[in-house]
Amino acid sequence: MANAQELLFSRHQEAQEKYTYFLLAGVGAAIALVVTQTQRDVLAWSQAPLGVAIAMWALSFYCGCRQLRAVQSALYVNLDLLKIEAGTHPMAGRDPQRMAVGHEVATEFVTQHVDSAQRFGIWQFRLFVLAAIFYIGWHVYEMWTRAIAAPVSI
Repeated sequence: MANAQELLFSRHQEAQEKYTYFLLAGVGAAIALVVTQTQRDVLAWSQAPLGVAIAMWALSFYCGCRQLRAVQSALYVNLDLLKIEAGTHPMAGRDPQRMAVGHEVATEFVTQHVDSAQRFGIWQFRLFVLAAIFYIGWHVYEMWTRAIAAPVSI
């Protein structure tokens, strides 16, 4: 049973990391697309939604990096927790009181890091999608202004 749980946890962790990296790559591609599309443009107020989109994508990237760091921290503290439970942690040893305190502190830290990782993961996705909405809004607006400015031919 323990091996099945470890395998399932490992696969879950792997899938979560792939998802985070997928969103990070998507953000990089989106920003690169915007830079390419606007390479010859002059700054104008009509590009404000595009600026908002880029800012949100940048924040999404930041949240993704912070999420990965929080997960790494949770795993590191979890390793200490396993050492405490096994009685091999250098600070707790086999002393029951120290082990109990160490277990409590380590569990609290793991929970904090996991909660932080979840919050950053949620915001990574939300900001990614919101930025895409602003980008599409900007793009539609630009198309509309070009259509209005185009001469009508009969």
